[in-house]
Amino acid sequence: MKLIRQGQPNILTAARVKLLEPTSGTTSATKLIPYTDSLKAEFQNGIGAWIYNLFKIHPALLGGKAYWAITPNLHPAREKDDVIPIGFNEDGEYFGRLEKRLLDQIMVGPAQLSQLSDMETFRYVTLLFLVSEPEIRMLSVWNPSYLELLLNALNTWADRIVKDIRQGEIHPPAPIADPLLAILKRKIKKNPRRAKVIEKAVRKWRTKDRFNPWLEIWPHLKLISCWADGWASHSVSAIRKMFPKATIQPKGLLATEAFITFPLEGKLFQKMQHVLSVTSHFYEFEELNFSTVKLSHELEAGKEYAVIVSTGGGLYRYRLNDRVRVEGHFQQAPLLRFIGKTEGVSDLFGEKIHVDHLRRTLIRAFNKYECRPEFYFVAPQFSANVCSYTLFFESPHPDNNDAALQNEIEQELSHNFHYHHCRRLDQLGAFKTHRLPQGARNRYFSHKSSTSRPATVKYSLLEKQADWIKIFAAGMSNLP
Repeated sequence: MKLIRQGQPNILTAARVKLLEPTSGTTSATKLIPYTDSLKAEFQNGIGAWIYNLFKIHPALLGGKAYWAITPNLHPAREKDDVIPIGFNEDGEYFGRLEKRLLDQIMVGPAQLSQLSDMETFRYVTLLFLVSEPEIRMLSVWNPSYLELLLNALNTWADRIVKDIRQGEIHPPAPIADPLLAILKRKIKKNPRRAKVIEKAVRKWRTKDRFNPWLEIWPHLKLISCWADGWASHSVSAIRKMFPKATIQPKGLLATEAFITFPLEGKLFQKMQHVLSVTSHFYEFEELNFSTVKLSHELEAGKEYAVIVSTGGGLYRYRLNDRVRVEGHFQQAPLLRFIGKTEGVSDLFGEKIHVDHLRRTLIRAFNKYECRPEFYFVAPQFSANVCSYTLFFESPHPDNNDAALQNEIEQELSHNFHYHHCRRLDQLGAFKTHRLPQGARNRYFSHKSSTSRPATVKYSLLEKQADWIKIFAAGMSNLP
């Protein structure tokens, strides 16, 4: 990868590498994925099919506006020898010319939002553009928790946002550089009538029990596109309550490295399905528990597989760490449902923590602070509706360095591009440590034995189950 970054050709592919897109690494914090014209075309083959089906089945979406989540520019720092650019300038570069021309006409929120580096300012200005538009028909985000956090901030910023809409101004929590502020100001229009609608809806929200302001703010909203499988299914229920009249369309399986499935609706289906994007890449599927590799046309309904791809970007037989279940077939193309990550990866909000990178991080931190835990593991822990990855450990040594240990691990995990992104968006809280009493190891295995066959119980450094504080609190006194 270092040779590619320096501009040397013919390393992974004969095609010219146009840019490098960051994603989470397996053994390192962040790795870079080469993007070529052929890989971009492979993505656009899947995106184009999805966009066509989307507007064919939901033509009313074209009668209004749409918000497609814009990602703030959090690209890793360039090295001095780098020649190849890192990261797309804007998310819209994924689209083909036709799709981009169509979406530019209905898009809410200028592409320049990605240049806002302060996250509170990014949220504020994004929300300002969103609520100033009454004709939004579609919201497209990745994780539903991001949308929930963004929209709930209206209760905090309502007075300032109403004033900005009324006057056609932008007064964010932190200052914006003059050239960028001037561009954004030209795109926000003075609208006293709209300000009055928002003000009235927020007043009812604050004074009336169970009042839903979003039905008045966006009465014509038809569809929300977001993750809804795996862990995201826990967050999407809150979005359904906020927008009970809107259709939730679960996104297809899409990674930085490859485009796997897209949503497909129509009269031939009783419910929406996700079909393999057969014109995008070359796919292989490893049958779970049997290690048998099959091609797309050989997949059997009801079975689960791990996804392997070869792409025009120079990735060959690349494991995505994604598990899918075959729901059926559409004209011989398999219909796949995302089940979750394979063992060794935790991905609740898009953070993609790999167990190998986590293990190296912990060992370095333990050595640095001379911590010698007798038993430890990491798991998500919820507190006041905020999820933080937490190190649970049992150690005979005093807790003098626990705070420093906690900060060291958080700092190292933040080198993971996706973890850092989730932290900046407040989808994840800071990493925490939690000391366990003596005998915690027994309680750990006792709990795991109660949820599976005792003979199959295994220790896992990275647990996916949450709320272990409650688990340890329940029954510790009954252990020998």
